[in-house]
Amino acid sequence: MKFALATVETALASHVRVFDWEMTDGAKARELDMEGRARADHEAAGAAAARRQAGRVMTS
Repeated sequence: MKFALATVETALASHVRVFDWEMTDGAKARELDMEGRARADHEAAGAAAARRQAGRVMTS
């Protein structure tokens, strides 16, 4: 399972990095809170974490 997660993460990252990302609504990247909400043991797994603040971005 760990290998599968690492493979999916790498594949997704290689696709996402080719876009030019911009914040919507005039937000600044520094203002985006990337801290996850504590969700018992699930946050430590690293597969997915809910965010306190929704991040809206658009590609160009």
